[in-house]
Amino acid sequence: MKQTRNWIVTGGNTGLGFQCSRFLAQQPSNLIVIACRDARKGEAAAERLRQEGGAAQVLPLDLNPHSPDDATISSVFSAIQLT
Repeated sequence: MKQTRNWIVTGGNTGLGFQCSRFLAQQPSNLIVIACRDARKGEAAAERLRQEGGAAQVLPLDLNPHSPDDATISSVFSAIQLT
């Protein structure tokens, strides 16, 4: 059994970020964590990856330093189940 690799792709719900997510999702041992501001758009992108056979989940994340919802490292670890 292969070890799962966790990939956090910021902006993974659209454009180049989504294409990177799609490429990484081709490997069955990869878990793609789509980190994006809009959780609904992220979930739509994750669902597309799942329909194509990939494993994906969403991490709502706004890297703007003035955002009231600053993500902490613990939320990232929780998203990839390291805690």
